[in-house]
Amino acid sequence: MIRGWAVLTLITFLGTEPAESTERILLRDLSLQDAVEPLARDLESGEIPKIYHAVANLSALGETAIPQLEARAKDAKGRVRDYLRLAADEIRAAGLLTGIPAPKRITMKSTDRNVIELLGELRTKTGLAIALENLLGEEKMPEIPVDFRDATALEAFDAICKAGNVSILMDNGQIMLYQGDYQELPRFFYDHYFFRLGSFVVAKTADFRRPAVQSFRIQMEMLWNPIAAPCRFTAPVVVEALDDKGKSLLVPPEAPRKKDDPDDVEDEPGAVSMLQLLPPSSGSEKIAVLRGFSTVALPRTRVSVSFGEEKKADPAAPPALEGQVRKSDGFTIKVGKVEPALYRVIFDVSSARLKPDDISKLPFQATIVLKGGETTRCFISPSANKDAAEVTVAFQPLHLQEALVQAGDDRPPPPPVIEKVELSIVTAVQERKIPFEFRDVKLK
Repeated sequence: MIRGWAVLTLITFLGTEPAESTERILLRDLSLQDAVEPLARDLESGEIPKIYHAVANLSALGETAIPQLEARAKDAKGRVRDYLRLAADEIRAAGLLTGIPAPKRITMKSTDRNVIELLGELRTKTGLAIALENLLGEEKMPEIPVDFRDATALEAFDAICKAGNVSILMDNGQIMLYQGDYQELPRFFYDHYFFRLGSFVVAKTADFRRPAVQSFRIQMEMLWNPIAAPCRFTAPVVVEALDDKGKSLLVPPEAPRKKDDPDDVEDEPGAVSMLQLLPPSSGSEKIAVLRGFSTVALPRTRVSVSFGEEKKADPAAPPALEGQVRKSDGFTIKVGKVEPALYRVIFDVSSARLKPDDISKLPFQATIVLKGGETTRCFISPSANKDAAEVTVAFQPLHLQEALVQAGDDRPPPPPVIEKVELSIVTAVQERKIPFEFRDVKLK
């Protein structure tokens, strides 16, 4: 009996998880407080990179830090309160956005490489999807000096483009590069995102019924690392705007107005927006502070299918992708056409639950890998047909291609060999507030 009682007691002890002691809880909270304290002080800094680096480090403390961050936010005021709330919100969002990795920070110093070599190394280190074909020219590109530490991929990318005088454009969610004409504009970096201010307009409007009214608008563009591409945007919200005379430039909220045409559908906000502000004071030379956020929708759940992973009788032969069908979570995805010479793949997507028009409105993502594991960047265009949604995925190789061309030979290069294709349908999104903050923006 005594032996059986001992065995039963041992099983009971093994199956019971010991409660965390009061001392351990206290030590854990003190350790967390020691981590939060210096970072919270950094939020009061006047240096924007230092502030948002502190926000990122606070967010990295995880869910156990949320109670402390919220308690501090209740006692804080103004910007510091907003920074603490942002860190808490980022922790909550991180648990839902599992498909988007944290940004990598890199250090680079060089004086003996050109812009193509530097961007190529950046792409290797961070996975930033950038194509370099537009930078190829007949003249040898000069070597440029770069020196940066602990920079995000986009901060490093912008620094290299500035040093090499390369202009940056965002086209259909993809980063495009061109030689010359780098634009020295006010800019702000956060996580996988990058804001820059463009032109501004001060206008005076009048009619015969009201006195003249002045307006002040600033163009702002949002760029991003394609790995964290938004599915949808909302209009940016400005929470603080002051000129160098101390005047607030925030526009008072207007009462909602009834639409003239009930059927009129407003255009959805995009990556480029106009910030509406009050005109600066007479004699003002700069905007001291311009701060706010842009809310984006990011993929939360997806339905993904792959083609080209099956074993082949001849490993050297390209996979026969055309006509293949995959079914997943109520969706049927068929590879309709594979056109390597035109750099595109066309899918037919259908569902028993959704009409083709509804499917075409869902966000799509795609990955196309070429022979040898060469990566590409993709441009996606969905449309609706009678029986299915047609999703056209155009692709562009990311790595430079070298080929021997003989004089008088005008034949086109051989089409790329597609090894693997993946298509994802975003079925649910998670909203995330992306902050922006500019200081001392010159107006003259």
